[in-house]
Amino acid sequence: VQAKVLRFLEAGECQLAGSHKLHLIDARILAATSVDLPAEVKAGRFRADLYYRLQVVPLELPPLNHRSEDIPLLLTYFAKQFAGNNAPLRFSKEVIQQLQRYNWPGNVRELSNFCQRLSLLQPGSMLQLTDLPPEMLQNSAVTPQQFSIPPTGIDLAQIELDLIEQALEMAAGNRSKAARLLGITRDTLLYRMQKYGLSDDAK
Repeated sequence: VQAKVLRFLEAGECQLAGSHKLHLIDARILAATSVDLPAEVKAGRFRADLYYRLQVVPLELPPLNHRSEDIPLLLTYFAKQFAGNNAPLRFSKEVIQQLQRYNWPGNVRELSNFCQRLSLLQPGSMLQLTDLPPEMLQNSAVTPQQFSIPPTGIDLAQIELDLIEQALEMAAGNRSKAARLLGITRDTLLYRMQKYGLSDDAK
């Protein structure tokens, strides 16, 4: 099949089912995949010549769990889309923060289905953590241990800077992932990185 697709891309020719003639077709191809094609090429499962023929204008859309700052916008959009004649769903601050920590293995489609389901079951409601399905609560933040300020006091700015640096290191420089580890939005992390003069060349 890959050889046939490559031939079509190179020559613009195809043979319709049941026909013995070659037909010329003028078309533009938009190809999408969730597979790591360079890895497939390296493993010999995808033709290198077809891969480079398709890769004219490559566009990469990061998965939802790499852009948690988009989740509040998408929740609002889908809540309005599925509201029908009812008021749209609303989301408490705790729910939004928890959904930003969730991994979203089904990507945006999973978020859309989540909003549609709850729009049917709880139209117009203000969603709380107890309304989330169990799988979305598995990564909920552990109740923090109470911290006691020592008599000598603390340097709050230094502690914040240390935590940001640790999160960036754990996330291998990925700012969206680091923000999730800290329980803040990506925009808040970028602001605090700028505040402390941290390098902005992370992912």
